[in-house]
Amino acid sequence: MAESRSKITSNGKGRTSDSQVVATKPVRKSSPKVPVGAEDWKHHPDLYMQDGTLILLAEDTVFRVYPGLLAMHSEVFRGMSTISDHLPEEIEIYDGYPVVRLTDDAEDLAQFLKSTMGINQFHAFKPTSFPIAAAVLRLSSKYMVDPLRHQTIEHFRRLIPKSFEDIGKEQSYKQVFGEENPPHPFTVLTLFRQCQLTTFLPWAFYTACNEGFKALVNGDTHDGAVIRLKTEDNRIALNGWKRLCDKTRQLRSSVILSRPPTCKDATCANEARLAWLDGAYWHIGSDVLSQWGMFKLLATSSKPTQSPGRNSIQDQKIRGTRPCDLCTEAWLRQERELRVEAWTELPSYFGLPAWEDMTMEL
Repeated sequence: MAESRSKITSNGKGRTSDSQVVATKPVRKSSPKVPVGAEDWKHHPDLYMQDGTLILLAEDTVFRVYPGLLAMHSEVFRGMSTISDHLPEEIEIYDGYPVVRLTDDAEDLAQFLKSTMGINQFHAFKPTSFPIAAAVLRLSSKYMVDPLRHQTIEHFRRLIPKSFEDIGKEQSYKQVFGEENPPHPFTVLTLFRQCQLTTFLPWAFYTACNEGFKALVNGDTHDGAVIRLKTEDNRIALNGWKRLCDKTRQLRSSVILSRPPTCKDATCANEARLAWLDGAYWHIGSDVLSQWGMFKLLATSSKPTQSPGRNSIQDQKIRGTRPCDLCTEAWLRQERELRVEAWTELPSYFGLPAWEDMTMEL
């Protein structure tokens, strides 16, 4: 059986390649081709419009929609040709109209169509669930619905610091997507990669690395399923994780071993600094951009106290050997300078262009 002329495929770059067919009136053929498997198709409960003139098939779900409305929003649908009486007999017909077979997930398509109709809305201060936001981002990219794509990108942008000064001000997954079933960082990274959101990738990779080495190697359990990065992204993330840990180690050791020449306080002797250095090496991780890192104690309290759950010998040594005010100020200043440096270098850890060379997303 010949393949239908109306199948839409993606060129893999967030754009759709083939011009297709949209019906504007019923097809009157003496013997229209009955679609194979049509007896097993099901109408979408909300998106099978009785006065629609285009049939879309995704998986086993049938959508009957308005081609004019789609053409108004989508460059891909706008480029489709109008049905005429000169179509070959083998065109698939369902309910009197031609069938366009899509390769999309049926639920993704439903959310995309609802968004083009204004049913799904993205608000700056109102959560939108990840499955809806992800589906709309994927298909608005694929079908070149640029205003909707831009609106969805702005929704995801709330997760990403725009500059070093914004670190810590980005919103959490729960703030952006709601309380129920927030996504795993691996899933978010994969979506950004799929939709070519290049400027979001450094922070997405950084967030994925902070899930830990074991999660990168073995996958991570989320909602009862094991989540893994794709092979190439996992390789990039593991290399980046190593560089982030090296940067953390460099930052902490260079800060702790420094000492202002004006410091004469006995508590800042080598024994004190070595106690902090010992603690630093016990807590090395990839979270080099975290504010203050292990130095939060210096920035928040003049009289350190034991925190719940932090009873290691290294923590006790650190808390019992606080440097003088001159060293504290110098340490915090240098720690910030090195974090700024790490932010500047962040894209390079994952083989990405420098910040200034990446084009802002549309």
